[in-house]
Amino acid sequence: MIKATDIMTDEQVAELLGMHIDTFQTRCREGFKKGELDLLAADPIPIAGRRRWFRADVERVIRERVKA
Repeated sequence: MIKATDIMTDEQVAELLGMHIDTFQTRCREGFKKGELDLLAADPIPIAGRRRWFRADVERVIRERVKA
Protein backbone atom coordinates (compact mmCIF):
# COMPACT_ATOMS: atom_id res chain seq x y z
CA MET A 1 0.00 0.00 0.00
CA ILE A 2 1.35 3.42 -0.96
CA LYS A 3 1.40 5.96 1.86
CA ALA A 4 1.22 9.75 1.53
CA THR A 5 4.89 9.94 2.55
CA ASP A 6 5.83 7.80 -0.48
CA ILE A 7 4.76 10.58 -2.89
CA MET A 8 6.62 13.90 -3.13
CA THR A 9 5.78 17.24 -4.71
CA ASP A 10 8.21 19.44 -6.65
CA GLU A 11 8.53 21.58 -3.53
CA GLN A 12 9.54 18.61 -1.40
CA VAL A 13 12.09 17.35 -3.93
CA ALA A 14 13.58 20.85 -4.31
CA GLU A 15 13.84 21.16 -0.53
CA LEU A 16 15.53 17.75 -0.32
CA LEU A 17 18.11 18.94 -2.86
CA GLY A 18 18.55 22.34 -1.23
CA MET A 19 17.32 24.12 -4.37
CA HIS A 20 14.87 26.97 -4.74
CA ILE A 21 11.57 25.69 -6.14
CA ASP A 22 11.76 28.06 -9.13
CA THR A 23 15.22 26.78 -10.06
CA PHE A 24 14.11 23.18 -9.69
CA GLN A 25 11.02 23.66 -11.87
CA THR A 26 13.07 25.49 -14.51
CA ARG A 27 15.53 22.57 -14.62
CA CYS A 28 12.63 20.11 -14.97
CA ARG A 29 11.25 22.12 -17.90
CA GLU A 30 14.47 23.00 -19.69
CA GLY A 31 16.73 20.15 -18.61
CA PHE A 32 19.44 19.85 -16.02
CA LYS A 33 22.86 21.32 -16.79
CA LYS A 34 25.79 19.10 -17.66
CA GLY A 35 27.24 17.60 -14.49
CA GLU A 36 24.10 18.23 -12.41
CA LEU A 37 22.05 15.48 -10.84
CA ASP A 38 19.32 14.70 -13.38
CA LEU A 39 16.21 14.13 -11.30
CA LEU A 40 14.10 13.50 -14.40
CA ALA A 41 15.64 10.02 -14.32
CA ALA A 42 13.25 9.42 -11.39
CA ASP A 43 10.36 9.51 -13.91
CA PRO A 44 7.92 11.94 -12.29
CA ILE A 45 4.24 11.24 -12.84
CA PRO A 46 1.86 14.02 -13.89
CA ILE A 47 -1.30 14.09 -11.80
CA ALA A 48 -3.85 16.87 -12.35
CA GLY A 49 -1.26 18.89 -14.26
CA ARG A 50 1.40 18.68 -11.55
CA ARG A 51 4.46 16.46 -11.20
CA ARG A 52 4.51 13.89 -8.42
CA TRP A 53 7.57 11.90 -7.50
CA PHE A 54 7.88 8.52 -5.86
CA ARG A 55 10.26 8.98 -2.92
CA ALA A 56 11.97 5.64 -3.66
CA ASP A 57 12.75 6.74 -7.24
CA VAL A 58 14.15 10.10 -6.12
CA GLU A 59 16.32 8.39 -3.51
CA ARG A 60 17.50 5.86 -6.11
CA VAL A 61 18.61 8.62 -8.50
CA ILE A 62 20.46 10.40 -5.68
CA ARG A 63 22.17 7.16 -4.63
CA GLU A 64 23.16 6.32 -8.20
CA ARG A 65 24.13 9.94 -8.92
CA VAL A 66 22.69 9.95 -12.45
CA LYS A 67 24.09 13.08 -14.08
CA ALA A 68 22.90 15.11 -17.06
